Amino acid sequence: MAQAQAPATLPPAMDAVAESIAAAIDAPIGKVTLVSMEWSRLVGLHGLGGPLADSRRVAIERSLSQRVVAAGTPVLIEDGRADSRCRYLGAVAQATVGAFVGVPLLNVTDQVVGAICVMDTRPRPWRAHEVAALRGAAAAVRGLLIPDPGQAPALHPAETDTATGSEAYIAVGPSGTIQVWSATAAQLLGWTAPQVLGRPLEAVLFPSGAPRQIRHALQALLRPPGPRTAGGEHLQTRVTTREGRSVPVEARLSLVPDADQPFLSLRIHDASRLVPAEVAVAGREGFLNGVLEGLPWGVFVCDQDGRPLYLNTTLRTTLASVTAQASPFVELTQHCLTHRDGRPLAPQEYPSARALRGEHLRGLDLAITPPGTPPQPILVDTGPVVVNGVTRGAVLVMRPSPHPTS
Repeated sequence: MAQAQAPATLPPAMDAVAESIAAAIDAPIGKVTLVSMEWSRLVGLHGLGGPLADSRRVAIERSLSQRVVAAGTPVLIEDGRADSRCRYLGAVAQATVGAFVGVPLLNVTDQVVGAICVMDTRPRPWRAHEVAALRGAAAAVRGLLIPDPGQAPALHPAETDTATGSEAYIAVGPSGTIQVWSATAAQLLGWTAPQVLGRPLEAVLFPSGAPRQIRHALQALLRPPGPRTAGGEHLQTRVTTREGRSVPVEARLSLVPDADQPFLSLRIHDASRLVPAEVAVAGREGFLNGVLEGLPWGVFVCDQDGRPLYLNTTLRTTLASVTAQASPFVELTQHCLTHRDGRPLAPQEYPSARALRGEHLRGLDLAITPPGTPPQPILVDTGPVVVNGVTRGAVLVMRPSPHPTS
């Protein structure tokens, strides 16, 4: 068994990792442990108080983490009260562990030095994407464990602020499809996990094309015999939310080898407040958003290349009411706007395309026709957005038609 000891000062970031992974899996308890010959040391802890939270250590013979380290593979316990592996934990711990799952924590030289675990107080089955989420967290923490010859591994002090509970975590499988989507990702990007799991990452976050680093990482997933771990490549880019907003983000990529299949670990922070231009217009955007959100009509705005920039709540509500599809609202707006009788519009007939050509149009008699639904008649007003004599985009206002469907 690999020897490891916790650093003298426990970094708060590891508590945030424990909290984040527990939240991602909807479990009450999360732990990041380093295992030595005598102790399992809790360098990250969430959901447990009392003496354990004060001492931050468990005797090795009463630790489930040591089983993860000894096995070198994930350990899953779905009913702790009936599983013989929990009998030695002691009466109090045995009563606490309803279910347990832990994955090995490796340092940068591939030594197994601990485990990342979650526990539930009630029995529960563990799903593949939940184990993948733990593996992604272990891969993220891995780069912080720097071996020092003659000493135990420790968390690199310059990196302890990189693992926080505020980041969005996404794991992508070899096919390029999303396997894990954290709660923070849902908050930042507008999609819930059921809406994106199994969908291509590029289609969800980069509908206009993924940056080079993302494309290369996805290509590396397909190369045999499997990728080596990429130690946290950083990039600044933009992602598209479900509502069509373009959000500046800081992202960290890690290619993670796995016994079953490699995957791409992607951690994202909202960088809006770090981009001077974003900060400069935040006040004006807030005012304009307030005006547009208060309108009873749907509003759609695109840039000079036709890329969606904004949909107001009225339009999003209208689209959600006429379709149950888990498609981006911007796709619905672009592809479900039809002639009054439901016939598709040619690309040059789109109101936004006509506005970008300089046309000002009022009362276009069209319809919103998502697949499988009858046309919903609307009237569209549209025109170009001109700044300093240059067309910078187009705006569409969509309102219900007073005329019944033919």
